[in-house]
Amino acid sequence: MPNQIDNDCTILGGVVQGYGQQQILSLSGSTRLYSGHINASNLIEIRYSDDGGVTWTWDTTFSEAAESMNFSMCRSDLDDIFVCFWNTSSGQTKNVFVKKRDHTAGTWSTPLTQVCGVQNVAERLDAMIVFNRNINRLHLIVTIHSYGTGYLGIYGNYSNDYGTTWIWNGNFSGASVAPALIYQYTSTSSYPYSCYLWGVDTSVITGQIFITWATTYSTQLYTTRCNADHTANTNLWSYAMGGQGYGGGCNVTDNVGNNYACVNFYDYSYAVYRTRVYLNSGTLSLDINWGGTQIVVTGQVCIGVDSSNHVYLFYTKVADGLCYYRYFNGSTWGTETALVGVHGSRPSCELHSKPSSAYLQVSYISNA
Repeated sequence: MPNQIDNDCTILGGVVQGYGQQQILSLSGSTRLYSGHINASNLIEIRYSDDGGVTWTWDTTFSEAAESMNFSMCRSDLDDIFVCFWNTSSGQTKNVFVKKRDHTAGTWSTPLTQVCGVQNVAERLDAMIVFNRNINRLHLIVTIHSYGTGYLGIYGNYSNDYGTTWIWNGNFSGASVAPALIYQYTSTSSYPYSCYLWGVDTSVITGQIFITWATTYSTQLYTTRCNADHTANTNLWSYAMGGQGYGGGCNVTDNVGNNYACVNFYDYSYAVYRTRVYLNSGTLSLDINWGGTQIVVTGQVCIGVDSSNHVYLFYTKVADGLCYYRYFNGSTWGTETALVGVHGSRPSCELHSKPSSAYLQVSYISNA
């Protein structure tokens, strides 16, 4: 039975890139859950629960406004919590923030505020944060959307000391931009090209990073793998849509190193809507052809894995506004099942369940 976290969640327009407008995760060393959402004042509000999600207590509200539709949360091996998001300070200048809740002190701090003014052309950003369970490294991945002449691409930074200091592999600040992490395009026209960041996760086996993304320049979808030091990137698979039919996506890596990338899009080449899950180097694990009518709400997909390597895919349907899920047991996908019998938009699940737990935490926005 679902339990209400709060009643002041704001739904922003547009495509949610990878993560919903609310987040939820469980700590490894206790029964505590944490949830974040964008409230009616456009601020990220954090709450926690010590009774399995039955009741929720306010923890903090960040003072910086959150423009992003895809703020993300992760936990470290020590149960520190990290949140990243962005906003606009003036003109086209953006700020990327990383917030941290220390597992010992229980207090929040801001270990990183990065000004991102890329030749004054950054129309908007996507930013995600993920903790590398293989080498205990924190990764911040940022995409820049170009507007006019300038850069767009995917850039990466990481921290080996839980956010205290950062190593900039693929710098994204200032007038001179360092080589991008996996992609960079220098726009020479006024057309607003975009580079969408849909999902980021790391392998607990190898420490490699998996990034699912899309670009309007070549109208293609990708999952790219790179090393933990942000070098030697390789495109595992790509798919040309034939047009700009972007609908969101996400990815997760299970406990034995398999990567599952979900993409939801309109395929112009065949005039159909698709929801696909690609395994590793491009094997289609799940391929749903919805036909010529939009069935799944744009952007509203997420994917997660429990401690037994069972994969769950969540999405919201246009017709009834209900959240549905499909379950993968390692060999076959189960039938579609409604999560709850009430309206459930913007589903967002934790990438990885609490170790040794068979439960995957899921949150969603409902008008019920």
